[in-house]
Parts: sequence; structure tokens; C-alpha cells
Amino acid sequence: MNTRTNAAILVIFLISTISSFAQQRTSPHPDAPVELQQFSFIIGNWECDGKSKQQDGSYTEWQATWKGYYNLDGFQIADDFIMTDADGKYTFFGTTYRGYNVAEKKWDIKWYNALQTKWIDIEGEFKNGEMHLLGRGSGAKGDFLTRIKFKEITANSFTWKNDISFDDGKTWTMDNIVVKVKRLN
Repeated sequence: MNTRTNAAILVIFLISTISSFAQQRTSPHPDAPVELQQFSFIIGNWECDGKSKQQDGSYTEWQATWKGYYNLDGFQIADDFIMTDADGKYTFFGTTYRGYNVAEKKWDIKWYNALQTKWIDIEGEFKNGEMHLLGRGSGAKGDFLTRIKFKEITANSFTWKNDISFDDGKTWTMDNIVVKVKRLN
């Protein structure tokens, strides 16, 4: 075979490989940890009504979209969270990668804040019908711990709540962010 034929075969192989991974699954891979079902409620398209606590204790209200999907051929759950202003400019957005660590019996999660180009490491567990997570990161106000809770989980809605600490967990700002999430599809 000539170089041109080899190149064409390579391109076809790469496109078909990428296409197979790009197709989103509607269920976990059969060999994925069964615990992946604990986060399956997030699969789909969502609208969010949120509020963020200000320094004076008042809240700023906002809207966002959230899309959850199976990733890596159904071995992981990922989601994209997007907030824009009235002009369509991003004000906050990123992607979360969620995988269950079978050996340690916990969720290992990475959140990527696209505007700050920073990663936050998160881990947690599902208990009593809620997802409880603890993360560590850094931002404009310095290093922080974040407690995240997914609660009031139904087929068509859930609540996401965040508490934050800037003193390594000695004190917490409760209900720093609260998001009521409703399914679009």
C-alpha cells in the first residue's frame, strides 16, 4: 500500500474510534461499578435556579443549565454546568468527572472551573438517600474546603447545597450556594 492509502486508512480508523467514544451512553457500561447508579439521577438536561450568599448575608439569585451524561463508555458520569449573563457571556462554567473507587468505597470526583482554569478534588459517599461530598480547592479568597450535598433527589428534581470554609473546617459558611434543579427532558 502507498503512503496515501495508509494515511486514509489511519484517518478512517481515528474517526470511527473517536465517534464510538463520542456516542453518549444512556446507561452505565455492564462492567462499570454498580455504585455508578448512585449518581445516575444527574443524567439528563436540567435548569437551575440558584442563589449565592454575599458577605452581608443576603443572596444573589441566578439561573444556569446543567447536563449530566455517562462518560468513558459508561464507566464514569460527567456533567457540564453553565451560567451566562444576559448577553450570553459565561459567568461561571465547568465540568465534573465522577468515578466510583471500588477499592476505597468512595466517590472520586474532579471539578474543572473553566474560567479560573482550576481543578477541585472532591470525594464522598451516598448515604440515606443523599450524596455527601467534601472538596478542597483554591480561589480568589484563598484555599477552601467545600461540603456539597445533593438532597431531595427525585426523578425530575434535586437540590444542590454548598457550605464553604476558609479556615480548614474550623468554621463554615452554611448554605453558601443553594441550587434547585429541575429536569428539562
